[in-house]
Amino acid sequence: MRVAVRIRSELVRNGRVKVFLDFPHATAGASKFDAPYVGFWDRPELHGTDLKSRGSDEAVIRHTIDATAYDCGVRYSHDAGISRMSDDLHRYEITAGRTDQLEVSCHFAPQVRGAVPSADQVARQSEKWWPRFWATGGAVDLSESRDPRWRELERRIVLSQYHLAVNDAGNDPAQESGLVNNGWYGKFHMEMYWWHSAHYALWDRWSLLDRSADVYARFTPHAKALATPQGFRGARWPKMTTTYGDAIGRESPGTPTALLIWQQPHPMFFAELDYQAHPNPRTLRKWRDVLFDSAEFMASFANREDGGRCVLGPPLMCCNERNPAATTSNPTFELSYWRFGLRIAQQWRERLGLPRNDEWDTVLDNLAPLPVEDGKYVQWEGVEDMWTKHNTNHPDPVAAYGMLPGDGVDVAIMRATTQKVYETWPVTDLYSWDFPLLAMNAARLGDPETAVDYLLHERLGFTDTGLPASGKSGVPSPYFPSAGGLLYAVAMMCAGWGDSPAQPDSAPGFPQDGWVVRWEGLAPAL
Repeated sequence: MRVAVRIRSELVRNGRVKVFLDFPHATAGASKFDAPYVGFWDRPELHGTDLKSRGSDEAVIRHTIDATAYDCGVRYSHDAGISRMSDDLHRYEITAGRTDQLEVSCHFAPQVRGAVPSADQVARQSEKWWPRFWATGGAVDLSESRDPRWRELERRIVLSQYHLAVNDAGNDPAQESGLVNNGWYGKFHMEMYWWHSAHYALWDRWSLLDRSADVYARFTPHAKALATPQGFRGARWPKMTTTYGDAIGRESPGTPTALLIWQQPHPMFFAELDYQAHPNPRTLRKWRDVLFDSAEFMASFANREDGGRCVLGPPLMCCNERNPAATTSNPTFELSYWRFGLRIAQQWRERLGLPRNDEWDTVLDNLAPLPVEDGKYVQWEGVEDMWTKHNTNHPDPVAAYGMLPGDGVDVAIMRATTQKVYETWPVTDLYSWDFPLLAMNAARLGDPETAVDYLLHERLGFTDTGLPASGKSGVPSPYFPSAGGLLYAVAMMCAGWGDSPAQPDSAPGFPQDGWVVRWEGLAPAL
């Protein structure tokens, strides 16, 4: 990552304006809900920095925290200098010479090799990259709409693209707060990778998605090593993890991290989006092994009951993360996703000229139906007091016909389920990515007015600069899955989805009254 600044002021010449770099201790070991999320500045004895000069205008600061170390390469104006402000602090000051201009650029990397780009070089690279970014990919124009809310929705669309390109388009999946702060221990969550990155596929920004999509191939040995001791075949993708050092692919401790399963079919979703955009042998080869390893785990994870029914769990943790894991089985969302994932895996075998896998078909044919009580889908099979005690956090059942295309879903039952969610689910208990989820569900159910309302909901908050809030009290912000979810939902509402109604020259997910939606370069959702 590179950051550059250029300051021009008389205050630079007389030494009243300087640049300083300060290195905090990490927040690891503290609650992710504790401030400051960027780190602790008052614990210099717990970490170290070392300044090494590289000539008259360049230096490297090596920052070491326990077994983790990285470089910050610094380049500055020829007449400037860098110095450590105090032996017991990790703060470095860059002071200009006798001119009124100070230029500083920083290059963060595991190890800085070669020259650090100058501020001018970073600026020129940025001047080339951003126009190319905005001139390619999808675009949405709402300016002819009569609904006055079009300005706010378009603002959210544009700024979300910018912030996600800055924070979520690296070579590794991003943590929930991207690069803004360290509110999630600096680790990313595999189940949330969909919400950070799936929108790139619909907005035709494959160059950004492909940067990190190989994380599944990189993690395969570690995912297999996670599955095998547990008695499963294939690859079990961890929840919260990292790509660095000896901890690569390692499962972080905790009940949700050990028992969450809805990240398992994500590779099938990404692969199918890729094939939708690039239906060729190269795409099939790109995802083949990852898909088949994922399907092997999913098939072996399903338990076969005496009567032949295949069930999920116990134990397992639902997407909602508010269930009794030791006694939970057959959650609605995960059952639908299991059906989707194995269905796609079989389709890929056929596309590759391979026979269908008999065991995968056995699981598909005998997988438990989505659990229904009183004509509505519920979080998991046998849940008690569903709509009074378990209507918290994410409204999982609607995800089966919102984020997902509805494998195993009866639309009439889903419609009743959605209405019950509207009536009983406290919006104050939703994460902000739940609002795009509800918008996708409303769009699939033919209720575009509600879909738009959810994308503009006050609890799906965006700051003046476009940073998305978490929506949930105590959860660190910004919360970039919300921005990614909004962009996926908007693309879906513009370009449609697998079985969306045909509406020439229109956007099936937007109301016909009051909205004029012009778009290009978007792909339909699955």
